[in-house]
Amino acid sequence: MSMRIGNIYHVLGYVEIVFVLSLLIAVVAGLVVYFIFIKKRKRDKLANRFLQILHDFLQFKTLILKTVIKVLYIITAIFLTVFGVLAIFAPNGGTVFVFSVIVGNILVRIGYEIIVMFISLVENTSAIRRAQESRNTATDGDGYYDPVESDLEISEDDFE
Repeated sequence: MSMRIGNIYHVLGYVEIVFVLSLLIAVVAGLVVYFIFIKKRKRDKLANRFLQILHDFLQFKTLILKTVIKVLYIITAIFLTVFGVLAIFAPNGGTVFVFSVIVGNILVRIGYEIIVMFISLVENTSAIRRAQESRNTATDGDGYYDPVESDLEISEDDFE
C-alpha cells in the first residue's frame, strides 16, 4: 500500500514540473509574440497575408465572439428542442416539453440576443471610430482632430 502512495506522489511531482515548464514557456512565447506582432507594428509592413491576419487577430481587430455566440445559440436551441421532444415519453413529459421547447428556447434566445447586442455595440463603435479617423486627416499634433486645420467642408445637408 505504501508503494501505491509513493507512485501517486511521483505522478503529481511530474505534473507539477510539467505545469511550471508550460507556464514558463507560455510567458516567454507570449512576450515574444507581443514584441514581434503587437508592439507598435504597422499591419501593412508585414510580409504576407497570414501575418496580417495574425496581426489583426492579436490586436482584436477581428472579433470572432459573435460567430461563436451564434453557433452556441444554435447548439443550445437544438439541444433544448430535442430534449423536450424526447422528454415527452417520460413521466411529467408534457411539462418538461413545454418548459424546454417553448420557455427554454425563448429565454435562451433573449439571453443570446442581449449578448449579441453588446457585441454589435462594440463593433459599431469601432466602425465609427475608424470612419472618423479616415475622414479626419488634420490633427493638431497630438492625434486629436482639429477642425480649424481641416479642409473638410460641412454643409447643412450633413445634418438632415
